[in-house]
Amino acid sequence: MAKDTAPQVDMQAHMKTYEAVLRGTVATILGCVIILTALALFAFGSGASATVIGFLGLIIGAIALILDLRMGNANWPLSIGFAVLFALVVIMKVA
Repeated sequence: MAKDTAPQVDMQAHMKTYEAVLRGTVATILGCVIILTALALFAFGSGASATVIGFLGLIIGAIALILDLRMGNANWPLSIGFAVLFALVVIMKVA
């Protein structure tokens, strides 16, 4: 009879990797939302203030993403809050 030589699955390592992939996916999606919001401001905003606000939004959004990643917040409060606030500012600036 053949021996059972299949390796045991390390579920703890598997779950750790799975959670890291999910965190990376959420961070990428939030980063894309912030970048697309800034691009909308660059395209449809008028004047130099739109460019300054757009670049500040990109920088502050990146800082919020990094802080949420480092703190391990599951709800991403800084990033989502900033993305919503930045989108509202862009809507007011473009309209």
